[in-house]
Amino acid sequence: AGVEITYYKGESGQNSSSDAEPVPEADLNRLLNQNSMDASWFSSAYKGRTITFDGWVADVQHHENYDTRWDVLILKGNSGDASSDLSFRLTDVSLFDMNTDNDEMPWEGDNITITAVVGDYNATSGWLELDPVSISFR
Repeated sequence: AGVEITYYKGESGQNSSSDAEPVPEADLNRLLNQNSMDASWFSSAYKGRTITFDGWVADVQHHENYDTRWDVLILKGNSGDASSDLSFRLTDVSLFDMNTDNDEMPWEGDNITITAVVGDYNATSGWLELDPVSISFR
């Protein structure tokens, strides 16, 4: 599947595609295919930018004691593929935040295409935080 990275800059939600700053597709491919969980270089370079990639839901847990808030662990590729040490995490998100197809909750084992904003890399836990824009099931 193809990889798309877009970046919008502007004032408080007034994004314009004419302001898009190109990001090398090769860098996301390098991140997804590296043999390390260390994504600090990617977070440093692309924090705040939007990426799209194919992945799968490896784990879903309630965030703290909330019934409608979730922590979602995502790995690259297809369900059951654990060939990478790298993982991505959506922390304290609602179904609304994930903006999924047909408002369906993504569960463990679901193959997805995720579009998200790059956040911080958590070296202790070994995951790259993402802020979801949309999730589609594939």
